[in-house]
Amino acid sequence: MTELNKAKMTEVNNAEQTNAEQTNTQSINTQSTHTQAGNTPSANTPSANTQVQFPGADKVIALDTALDNGNVTCIALRKPMPGDLRGLKLLDIIQMDAGAVAQLVPRIAMNNFTAQHFYQLDPADLLEVMTEIATFFTKDQHLTQ
Repeated sequence: MTELNKAKMTEVNNAEQTNAEQTNTQSINTQSTHTQAGNTPSANTPSANTQVQFPGADKVIALDTALDNGNVTCIALRKPMPGDLRGLKLLDIIQMDAGAVAQLVPRIAMNNFTAQHFYQLDPADLLEVMTEIATFFTKDQHLTQ
């Protein structure tokens, strides 16, 4: 009977491996189809992968220069709520004052991005993050004009 059980276990394992390989192949085919169709996401719009990692994020910004020895490669931000702005001057945020934005970023970051991370940003990444935060305070119709 042990021979029969071993044969059944081997058969089940082979079937599971085949299913896993088919799933991986389908996933790769789906990814290549999106890439061929020109649907590659831009750096500051959430892709399907980033939405899974950061549900509820309104903007995901890919960093040109990674932080924390490569552990932080993007910033996921949600739109600030009025409570997130407590103690801050809205004018300072819109004028991209580094101190005010550094206080706001940890409050609206979805991936434990801290003020220390903010102060370590590359200047190009800093400008992109501050610009994206400022766009939270504009209406969509103003962005298209």
